[in-house]
Amino acid sequence: MKLLETLVKDEKMNDQVLYSSGPYWDYKNKRTLNEIKKKGIEDFRGLSTGIGTSFADNQVLDIRNELNFKGKIVAKFFSMPFIKKIFQSQINITRDHLKNYLINLAIVYKNNPLVQNLIKKYNFKNTTQFGCISKFKYLEKEYSTHYLDMAYRIENLSEKFDFKKLELSLKLEEDLEPTLIFCSQIFQI
Repeated sequence: MKLLETLVKDEKMNDQVLYSSGPYWDYKNKRTLNEIKKKGIEDFRGLSTGIGTSFADNQVLDIRNELNFKGKIVAKFFSMPFIKKIFQSQINITRDHLKNYLINLAIVYKNNPLVQNLIKKYNFKNTTQFGCISKFKYLEKEYSTHYLDMAYRIENLSEKFDFKKLELSLKLEEDLEPTLIFCSQIFQI
């Protein structure tokens, strides 16, 4: 947590135009920091928190995890006994649908020849940490579907240009830079 707080302070002391997020992400960043302080990062990509929403590959089960302060006040309505019972029934139904979706997603990914080729080509490590639920097992190893989706995009883009020769002389968009850094680390570009 201390490292995260240091990074946030450092960001505020540096070039605001280059290193600070825009209005949408600024709100998301503040909300995420508060949620991490409350709930930690163990289930960042899971169902029990809304921490990873917009940043990660988590699925939304309970909309109450996604609400801001004003929304949480309005959500007190869901605590009323009759409404709470109906809402909990809906969450149970959603959980069942989500479970079936994830089972089918895993079947599609593990049997897809394109996915199998990407697994052979790239070095995927630790892709299912922090509560990842969108995953599948192939040859006794678990993989995040999100990572395979990114690898597929990289594969398609590499048909159009050579990443190794790519020079970024223009100023990067603030939301694009972390993605490029992430992709270069994961796929050893």
